[in-house]
Amino acid sequence: MLPPEELIEKKESTRVQYYDPFAMETARLSFLRGAYPHESRYRSWIINKRIIYVGEGRILPLGDNRDNSRDGRIFGTVKTSKILGKGAFKYWPLNRLGGIY
Repeated sequence: MLPPEELIEKKESTRVQYYDPFAMETARLSFLRGAYPHESRYRSWIINKRIIYVGEGRILPLGDNRDNSRDGRIFGTVKTSKILGKGAFKYWPLNRLGGIY
């Protein structure tokens, strides 16, 4: 037994839309960033998704906590001529503990 003709037509004209959690989160955070531009917690997630070009003679300083550091992903690259110090010791990962040569 076939279903009524009107249900068959309705089925063919209906489109299924799938839930996209990444798109929903991006839209939500874009809205929050526009509403609260001074709040870094809404800015950081979107900033972390962008590509940063590091040119010659520059570095990208990174913090130790990816989601909670105000580092190069926030303020950009730094000229190597502005670097005042030099690393002397590695403590992480533990199997590479030691001095920097």
